[in-house]
Amino acid sequence: MNIGRGWFLPAPVFSFSLVQAFFWLTQEENWWYDTFIMHPGQDLKQLVREVLEDGYLMSLGTVDEQGVWVSDVIYVFDDELSIYWLSRVDARHSEAIEKNPQVAGSITTSKKEDDEAGIQFEGVAEKIDGDLLELARAHRQKRGDALPEREGEILEERGQSWYRLTPTRIELIYESLFGKERQRV
Repeated sequence: MNIGRGWFLPAPVFSFSLVQAFFWLTQEENWWYDTFIMHPGQDLKQLVREVLEDGYLMSLGTVDEQGVWVSDVIYVFDDELSIYWLSRVDARHSEAIEKNPQVAGSITTSKKEDDEAGIQFEGVAEKIDGDLLELARAHRQKRGDALPEREGEILEERGQSWYRLTPTRIELIYESLFGKERQRV
């Protein structure tokens, strides 16, 4: 009904709609309920760290003169969410990074059918000269190998180099909290 100042709804209709909205918003199956009622202000970077901790392999996408290439690498990460891995310098993805440091990748962890979590990202990769003992220990521990005792040991044994990916964009997939909606971090 229009009374000259805008639209007016009779009180019973308006009240019923608020009750319905409140009921819908407080249902446990509702992603809105999970996100804003059960998990208000959820720290997205902490959720990314959880995915990084739970994951084992990173699918790393590079581009060279032959086209697009994806390699799976075992990774470790730091507090700033930079990702590190060991690779042979003559591997196709390592040579591609030398010519074009723009990369993309994903890490996925699946625990059960409706509880998928993962990240998709793009960033800049670079070869790091020298060894990083703390990262070498974390990398070896993740693989289940003996821990290195001194800096440089891991590079001598395998003839590899460290690489670092600094993400410029991260999208988080965390179905138990956000359903199918990706969260930009």
